[in-house]
Amino acid sequence: MNFPKAALAVYGISCFVAHEDIEPTKEWANEIEKALLTMDCLCAIITPQFIDSKWCDQEVGFALGRRVLVIPIRKNHDPYGLIGKFQGIQSKDKTANKLAQEIFDILCKNIHSKKVYIRNLGNLFLNSKSIDEANKWIDVLNSVKVIDKDIVEFINMHYLDNDNLKDSKVIEKANKIFIKHSLRTINKDLFVEKNIEIDNLPF
Repeated sequence: MNFPKAALAVYGISCFVAHEDIEPTKEWANEIEKALLTMDCLCAIITPQFIDSKWCDQEVGFALGRRVLVIPIRKNHDPYGLIGKFQGIQSKDKTANKLAQEIFDILCKNIHSKKVYIRNLGNLFLNSKSIDEANKWIDVLNSVKVIDKDIVEFINMHYLDNDNLKDSKVIEKANKIFIKHSLRTINKDLFVEKNIEIDNLPF
């Protein structure tokens, strides 16, 4: 099974996969340590050979010590030891897209990951470089079942800062989230008014 790295990118999840991402000229231990220190989640693919690895158990232990979410992905073997208490994702007969969706669902619900992850999604949306990108990220946000109000308030407060968000379809989708939290709704006129105010400044 190849790790669903490209499929996870659809959800705004960037991944470090050691055998893919470490440059041959770099020292493995240093690069792995950097990744472990900055990660927000660790996905462990549990195979029968997992326990024989010199690195895998240490990496999982590092994540648990940092209280980072660990998601076991079961591939012909069950989680054991300290991660045995976590229900693993079964990988058998699942596409990369299906695995990515299940990882996304866990990130949105888990107490250790949901705040950081959903806030990052909000920032991706607010910094969209095109209307297509804005539509993509608002669709992901709308698929999150529960978003903390402070994150929605932040998105609402900074919505007018990016003209790529003024597309009517994007606004309609965003307003669904704002209405749920009893926040002001957005319309195109707000963007126009903002631009007029800037143009009419007396200098």
